[in-house]
Amino acid sequence: TEIGPGLSVHHATGIVIGPRSKIGKNFLICQNVTLGQKNLYAPNETLVIGDDVVAFAGAKVLGNLTIGNNVWISANAVVLKDCVPNSVYGGVPAKKVCELSPVKESKDGLRLSKVVK
Repeated sequence: TEIGPGLSVHHATGIVIGPRSKIGKNFLICQNVTLGQKNLYAPNETLVIGDDVVAFAGAKVLGNLTIGNNVWISANAVVLKDCVPNSVYGGVPAKKVCELSPVKESKDGLRLSKVVK
């Protein structure tokens, strides 16, 4: 597992990160999130998470996937397919529900994005 700088763990209860996950910069992960494999016997299955991604409480991200930069994964969503950058995903199975503005850094160093459609 590789984890980039800026990891933020909110309420660190019940978080599972699989053995072959690659996590980008500024990843925010909430309680009861699972990042893992769909197939226990797939030794090459790798989950790649881009920069500035947020996984809200109870989210599940499973399989040989790529999550693009600046993606929000809604609470209790189950992601089974790749996620395009600058998007919000929700539901079971998760689908794109709206788009996000590109991340901008504020004067005080916060990295901000907002829903655009």
